[in-house]
Amino acid sequence: MIRHMMNTFSLIVALLLIAGTGPTAWAALITLGDPPIAPHGYPAFYTDGTGLKLEICLPAPVGTSTRPDLCIFDPIDPTNSDSVALGMGDESFWWMADANAPLLPGVTSGKALLVLGLEGAFGGIGTAKDGEQISFGRIRIRVDVPVTGEYRVFHPYSQTPLVFNVTDLKKGINYTEDIGAINITNPAIGFRGALNSKIGPFLRWPDYASDTSLQVREIDPTTGLATGPIVEQYIGNPNIPHIVEGGPYRNFFRVEGPGGISTETNLFLVMGKVLAPALLSRAAHVYPGVPQKKLFAVGPVNTAAGYPIGFPLWYQDNAGSISTPQAGLQLTLCPSIDPMCISAPIDPADPASINLNVGEEAFWWSSEAFINDRTADVTNLPAGLDGTLVLALEAAFGGTGVVHEGDQIAFGRVRIRVDVPTPGTYTITHPYGVNVFSNVTVADGINFTSDIGMIDLANPDGAFAGALYSNIGPRFLTWPDYANSAVAGNEVLKKLVDPNDPQTVVQYIGDPATPHIVTGSPNSTNFFRIQGPNGIDVQTNLFAATGKAYNPDTFQTVINPTAPVATPDAAILNMVQAASVTINVLANDTENSANLTVPVTINLVTPPANGTATANNTTGAVTYTPSTAFAATGGVDTFSYNILSSGTGLTSNNAVVTVTVIPVETIAVSKARLELRRLQYDIRGTSNIDGVTLTIYPGSTATGTPIGTAVVDRGRWSLRTTATSNPAFNSISIVSSSNGNGGTLLNQPLQVR
Repeated sequence: MIRHMMNTFSLIVALLLIAGTGPTAWAALITLGDPPIAPHGYPAFYTDGTGLKLEICLPAPVGTSTRPDLCIFDPIDPTNSDSVALGMGDESFWWMADANAPLLPGVTSGKALLVLGLEGAFGGIGTAKDGEQISFGRIRIRVDVPVTGEYRVFHPYSQTPLVFNVTDLKKGINYTEDIGAINITNPAIGFRGALNSKIGPFLRWPDYASDTSLQVREIDPTTGLATGPIVEQYIGNPNIPHIVEGGPYRNFFRVEGPGGISTETNLFLVMGKVLAPALLSRAAHVYPGVPQKKLFAVGPVNTAAGYPIGFPLWYQDNAGSISTPQAGLQLTLCPSIDPMCISAPIDPADPASINLNVGEEAFWWSSEAFINDRTADVTNLPAGLDGTLVLALEAAFGGTGVVHEGDQIAFGRVRIRVDVPTPGTYTITHPYGVNVFSNVTVADGINFTSDIGMIDLANPDGAFAGALYSNIGPRFLTWPDYANSAVAGNEVLKKLVDPNDPQTVVQYIGDPATPHIVTGSPNSTNFFRIQGPNGIDVQTNLFAATGKAYNPDTFQTVINPTAPVATPDAAILNMVQAASVTINVLANDTENSANLTVPVTINLVTPPANGTATANNTTGAVTYTPSTAFAATGGVDTFSYNILSSGTGLTSNNAVVTVTVIPVETIAVSKARLELRRLQYDIRGTSNIDGVTLTIYPGSTATGTPIGTAVVDRGRWSLRTTATSNPAFNSISIVSSSNGNGGTLLNQPLQVR
């Protein structure tokens, strides 16, 4: 395997299906070798429903095969100490059967391929590592098609055909189902998951037991000929297409498409070695210790409406250290309806998505960084370099990746994608570690993913603890000024649930729409850096971070996906220009992810505290009028509303409208004196707008060199300064920074003493 083209198999989204505990209808696979054997740490064998036992097909000394032409496996990687110690490469097989059918009519190049297998591999980043051994049953279908439309695929392990609605000719049919289980604290438990795959009984040559080409016999010491007992028996040859038996439903691969087109083959490339009794005497493998836990804890699994069902309510980071953990920040799943979140939306056409209150993927936390010509703080970007870093704590589904009860999974992700301008060795530094990629080519670049989590058949809910051991943590990255407090921290990261209850707020650790510096790296590497040949050294400190702080009062925010969506609005009312402001609140509201097309009713939920709001359902607008007192002082007022759809009868979420009132400024002078003896000015007064700057000029026309400036603070302002000479004027004029909102006061008397 090329080192810079790595993909994890711990929990590849849309690939790994959580296996159930009950047997399949035909008892496809029934037992396995337990405990796993030394030196590689895998089960010695799997047994199908017919009693056929197949061993993991590896050469001596780790295996028993002397026929490398009849086994498929990755070679040992001499640069990987774990691979050398285990005596195996990244992938190995107990069984495999591939079928290549002729191309469909109208297809000039491509494939019509079925891949079936019972495979051993590794989690983490997919390379050999003791303690990350996994197994799974695979069904993979790759078919190039001539036209779009509905296709049906028949294979030995599907009672009914698989149906694919192809809309993209470039993609064709691209389907993978890997069924297994993972337990990073005890890999032996995880191997049981493959028993629940759809593989089995094993496809095999009908006459394999009498086919001498599939046998190795003991050498007769007298004659020197291989005429003794059979010591190795194989069930097929992976180099020769051959008919098979054993399929519970059929022994062929067939594809049917629009207009009656079809292709079919009954020839398979089969690999499998019958168990040699010698393997049963091998010692049990001893795995290394439990991996290091990064995060602190995981919350209870939700079973109630209002939040994604079957997922933990929160994950909690470690505010201490690995050696001395301390309870830290709790983050809950961030719903797609929230603009501060990036989770996939609930699919209104999918009953499972609606029932479980979740889309195909959701996030407790995510932080992405980019190095390209659009990154604000990148200044020395070499031509052809483009990098993406994805860090996440993700909720998803196994199997084919679609929403399905029982397939809920969670994992921590580190993903690195880099297009490189020059071949060579690249070093990637990110908040949670350093990755070195050797022999990177321009054509391939860097394509690395590590998804780490756990599936435990005996305790499915407990398996969510597996994400605590991923590379994410000990702390979540957050904006430096994030504070889980209603009164402290960045106001951008807070959202009121009820405008009249400022103490109940939803807190976020960042805004995914705003690249920003972050904190939280255990290595003080709060950046994404790419170093490579010829002095390549580029770095960004900006991350698109998202995460919603867990609060038992605010976490249930899932909304019916078919309901209309009300979006917050904002307006400015300048009292110099108008006495009220009309806001078209429906302009940015949607239904079924599109502009509103059916009549809706605007319901005012929370009235403004400092004025009135009146809805007009004909125009889709709300008119806000401040009270007399608020018009004079100005400030920020809010009200909230929702909308009722006449089409579905559903009510939207509540949206907050923020109105900033700019009053007519009233400036008054309470004292304006110049003491000639000390040439000292003492000028003071009042204004109804805090924070504005008043510029005081000599004379009656507000021209010339100013005497000085004063800032209004809590309605008052003052200026004490010294003149350089006796003035030739007896009045002053004042101009405010409030941009003409009545903020000019001319020809005010100056008392000279």
